[in-house]
Amino acid sequence: MTLVLDLLENAGLLLAVCFTYRFIAARWPDDRLHRESGAGVLFGAAAAIAMSMAVAVPGVGIFDARTVVLSLGALYGGPVTAALAGGLAGGYRIYLGGETAAIVVGVLVITSACLIGLGLRRRWRDRLTEIAGWRFLAFGAAVEELQAGRGSRYDAGVVDACLAELEARGGAWWSADSPRDAA
Repeated sequence: MTLVLDLLENAGLLLAVCFTYRFIAARWPDDRLHRESGAGVLFGAAAAIAMSMAVAVPGVGIFDARTVVLSLGALYGGPVTAALAGGLAGGYRIYLGGETAAIVVGVLVITSACLIGLGLRRRWRDRLTEIAGWRFLAFGAAVEELQAGRGSRYDAGVVDACLAELEARGGAWWSADSPRDAA
């Protein structure tokens, strides 16, 4: 039962971020720098909170919502948001400490999540509101797989594996001509 409650807590964090981002976007609709800076602080703080609420899933590994938060922040906020959010989350991961390999992998996962969000933003530019729902599910699942599949293992070739995963998944996500389904 605690696992379900922990996962609901992470989902609640995502919902709170969505509502707060909506406020930021409405507060500064014409001031891009303030909007992106505010969003960067929001998504960075949310990623740090998500790391502090990590959930240990038996047989799977450690789950937290940082990759989803950061990738969506980069997708909707842009490069300034991604840089601020990634910097705050990376700084918090370094602050948490641990084995050097764990810190490096954690920072790489944070960086990869931001880059994936920016890549999708670049691909769909002004059509972000037209993205079909199933693509968001695939996007979230793939970003989370990056963390769960690569971020929780400290193999010797983890950096190469992360980069290969990023390249493979990135090509699959934004290879379509339109963000809408053909059907």
